[in-house]
Amino acid sequence: MSLQPMLQKIELRFWNYVIPLMKNSPWVKRFMPWLYHGLTARLNKKTALVLGACILAGGSLGFLLGILSH
Repeated sequence: MSLQPMLQKIELRFWNYVIPLMKNSPWVKRFMPWLYHGLTARLNKKTALVLGACILAGGSLGFLLGILSH
């Protein structure tokens, strides 16, 4: 079984949830620009890469644990 179709389904479900959330939630509409500007003003490239790597590692671990639990 190929991993690619499963990853595409996960990505589609993510965007099917996130896009309406960004459109319809007043809290997200107010919070996202503030978060973006705050992070881009304070983070340098190295910190952003480390933060991205940590997020990726945590997401991968959660995904793996989810698959192994079934």
